[in-house]
Amino acid sequence: MVRYKPVVPLSIIGPGGQVTHPALVDTGADDVVFPANVAAHIGVDLTAALPGEARGLGGSKPVPLLYAPTILLLADATQSCRWRAMIAFTQAPLRFAIFGIAGGLEFFRTTLDVVDREIVLLPKSSLPTTTAGAP
Repeated sequence: MVRYKPVVPLSIIGPGGQVTHPALVDTGADDVVFPANVAAHIGVDLTAALPGEARGLGGSKPVPLLYAPTILLLADATQSCRWRAMIAFTQAPLRFAIFGIAGGLEFFRTTLDVVDREIVLLPKSSLPTTTAGAP
């Protein structure tokens, strides 16, 4: 059985570069979360990052998170949005990055059409856009 997921190409920018990673659009996730190895690849130093944790279904064991400022970029063939965000990094295995609420979906009107396998993300006026380089 095939299960389609709302996945978008989300770019993350740090002082050492940029990586585009498939991100699951998750309206139930509190945060934007990337694998910790991405932080190293884009030059984000996690030694001074703010600690936190996440829990999954059923009150599972907490997963450690480290929060750091980055710039996120979401683009398609007609529009691009670039903004500063405090996001989380984790050592936990992730199939996709997670495009959650804080620092991400809070800035978009999100419409999901499961039947047509379409997701529409429209930027809101509250999106803190930036043209600056890495944080």
